[in-house]
Amino acid sequence: MQDAEKIGGAEISNKTIIKAGRELGHSIKVITPQEFHMEPLLEADVIVLNGFYAFSDSQLQTLYYAMYEKQIPYVRYEHDHREISEGDMRQLSRKPFIGFPRRLFTRSLLNIFISPLHFQEFVKALGPDIEEHPYFMLPPAVDPRHFYFRGGERNPKLVVNTTGQLLQRKGLIEVVSFARANTQFEIEVYTTKRWNNIIEMLNTVHNIKVCDPVSYDELPTVYSRAVATIHFPEFFEDCGRTPIEGALCGNKILSNKATGAMHFGFWEKFGKIKWFGEKDWYCEATINDLDGFSDYLLQGHYSFWREIERRL
Repeated sequence: MQDAEKIGGAEISNKTIIKAGRELGHSIKVITPQEFHMEPLLEADVIVLNGFYAFSDSQLQTLYYAMYEKQIPYVRYEHDHREISEGDMRQLSRKPFIGFPRRLFTRSLLNIFISPLHFQEFVKALGPDIEEHPYFMLPPAVDPRHFYFRGGERNPKLVVNTTGQLLQRKGLIEVVSFARANTQFEIEVYTTKRWNNIIEMLNTVHNIKVCDPVSYDELPTVYSRAVATIHFPEFFEDCGRTPIEGALCGNKILSNKATGAMHFGFWEKFGKIKWFGEKDWYCEATINDLDGFSDYLLQGHYSFWREIERRL
């Protein structure tokens, strides 16, 4: 994987999955560009490829040797879609073997996708071979033992956005438009991007409050104070943790079709979801059966490893 220490959605999800694997008794060696050794690769029963774009060419050649020459089974598990993104592909095509995504996905033991939308985009880009190859749809790797209502009184007017990097592609303009159209709400925006133009745009709206980023441990308290979480990416987002975290803490979720997490069937199973607007672009969702939803997510963490076990 790319980085075991950075704190972002992908890294938090990875830590959740790794924790579940170790709880099941698996010996898991995390290999990063900073901590790269050949021996664990050659001794592995299976290699899980995740976020390996930052590896050097020589490191990628070692991976190629382990996977294709030594024929160690590998699982393709990713949080994004760089292999099928035109902009990223121009850069990745110069890297050893990464520039051939169809080969990576059709020679794997198993492909793991993080939402139905994520899967559909890969099928659209790489063809029906991806649909016919063994794959597993991973429920969002959000830990319900961490995200739950922490008590206290909710502010009935408070809506939060915890996207982190609230750039245009992550919904900056949509959040501003929502605030202007819903002046009855107080909108708290927690963003790590403190660029002047972003802050200036947010500060032009009287009912938006720009807040400093909070730690992972503090996030449940942020959601527990609010009645709703808004998440409006402008472009295709493979999953999106924010709606799941907010829902586990009892929030109504307002999002759109670009959010992979909103395409799961669990909204209907454990609550309700309503699509509206032009071409049903927007949605409003709630989870009513929090116990059932929490158990579903938790079991998904372990299913990641059980599905790999089943394929070996």
